[in-house]
Amino acid sequence: MNKKLVILDVDGVLTDGRKMYGRDGVVFGKEFCDHDFTAIKKFHLAGWSVFWLSADENINKVVADNRCIQFLSSMYDNRIDKIRGIDQILGLYEGEFTLSDVIYAGDDLFDIDAI
Repeated sequence: MNKKLVILDVDGVLTDGRKMYGRDGVVFGKEFCDHDFTAIKKFHLAGWSVFWLSADENINKVVADNRCIQFLSSMYDNRIDKIRGIDQILGLYEGEFTLSDVIYAGDDLFDIDAI
C-alpha cells in the first residue's frame, strides 16, 4: 500500500465552527472532538502523514503542536491560499507524494480550489 497524506482544514472540519471571543475581540477558545484526534492517531499508525492547514495560528497551531500534528499556516500576504499551502506541504516531502496520494478535507469557500 502506498503511503498517503491527509491535509485537514481545521475550523468547521475538526471543530463545529464556533469560536469563543474575549472582551478584546480575540478568539480564546474552540471546541475539538477527541474522536478526531483518535482518528488522526489511527492514520499515523497506518503510516499516513497528517497535516493541518489553517489560517488560524492563534489556537489551531498550539493545539496541533500539543497533539504532535504537523501544522502549516495558509496565510500568505494577508490572504488565505490553500493551494499554495498544499504545494508547500508537498514540497516539504520532496516528491514523496503526488496529488493522487493526498486526501484533503475542508468546508469553506477558501477550500473550494483545494477540494
